[in-house]
Amino acid sequence: MKVVTYYRYSTNNEMQQDNSEARQKHACEEIIQKNKWIEVKTYTDHATSGLGNKPQLMQLKEDVENGIVRFDTLLIDTFSRLSRKS
Repeated sequence: MKVVTYYRYSTNNEMQQDNSEARQKHACEEIIQKNKWIEVKTYTDHATSGLGNKPQLMQLKEDVENGIVRFDTLLIDTFSRLSRKS
């Protein structure tokens, strides 16, 4: 299965280590390896609010619409990485 990963973290503040990019990436890599999936691309929004603009998430959308990236599953650590309303 081909997967695209998406990571977003709000801040570099040490209080946010539970949502750090490194922790999200580690969690997703474990799932990818366990299932023998193939990661085809990664998108990351750095220091971006859950309610704010997410340029890399919008880039992912554009890439899909334009046929630039093809995959079976979007892998995220938690739904809160996409939106606070999730």
